Amino acid sequence: MSLSEFNEQVLILKVGRFRETDCWVRLFSPSHGVMTAFAFGGSRSRRRFLGCLDSLNHVLFRIKSARGGRYFSLEEGALLNGFPALRRDPLRMGMAVNCLKFAEMVHVGTQGASSSYSLLLDVLTFLDGGGSVDPLLPLFFRAKVACEQGYAPQVEACAACGLDLAGMTAPAFSIDGGRVYCQKCRLPRENWIRVHPEALRVLSALKRDSSLVSSPPDLCRQGRQDLFALMDAFVQFHLGLFWDKGRFRRV
Repeated sequence: MSLSEFNEQVLILKVGRFRETDCWVRLFSPSHGVMTAFAFGGSRSRRRFLGCLDSLNHVLFRIKSARGGRYFSLEEGALLNGFPALRRDPLRMGMAVNCLKFAEMVHVGTQGASSSYSLLLDVLTFLDGGGSVDPLLPLFFRAKVACEQGYAPQVEACAACGLDLAGMTAPAFSIDGGRVYCQKCRLPRENWIRVHPEALRVLSALKRDSSLVSSPPDLCRQGRQDLFALMDAFVQFHLGLFWDKGRFRRV
């Protein structure tokens, strides 16, 4: 195989047609991030792309870099997993699409692509299984991806006095600074929200353990509400993304 060709396992985000038999394919690659490639003759070629060219598929492609790297051509593919059980469950499918769309918006480059790709593949595999699913799974996915992109919130101790999280009774989280403050040290002019300590403890654990995305620890009702509000505001402020009418939009 020449240097202009390579094999890579990818996740398909979108598939569209142009001309009569050709397809464009939006991919999430662990080495290239989000990329677009072309499957010439893909809409008719069963031998080269049998069962491959559908969104949400996990596929091993042979990819060719054409015209000096100006575009990528899919030469052939082998389906690794189509996640059939996931597709039959509207709730799980909705969560999967939410995670895929977030990954597509965030990974326009290669930074953190490998770890986020692995995390997304783990989430899809989990959703395809038969275990119970926490409704906050997409939120935990967004939080972990934000951490991988270098936006990890600092929630273990007060950013001003160093008081440990365990000693705080009414911690406040600065959305702008991504830091937590105790009640004594919080700055009145900062964009902060009061957060239940349980939400901060779970967020701290999530930074270290990717498995918590699919199997988060139990949270009290207030902790769940506060964690949702915190991460929704944090992702919107630092990554410029918010969920609106079935898609992520930029602020």
